[in-house]
Amino acid sequence: MTTAETDKIHSVGFAPRVLALGLSAEAVGENRAAWRPPWSKRLPREGGGPSGGRWRPPPAPRR
Repeated sequence: MTTAETDKIHSVGFAPRVLALGLSAEAVGENRAAWRPPWSKRLPREGGGPSGGRWRPPPAPRR
């Protein structure tokens, strides 16, 4: 799948609140996709570094 195909699926398959984020696919792999938000003056923290980062799912509960 290409990033253009992923963007097309994203444009019709996500809720309006998700579309409002303005995300675009940057890279697509077999089991992953990297999404990039548009730059905003609201994103950086003090000193200019971007807020956020790579999202990881929470670890599975131990049994």
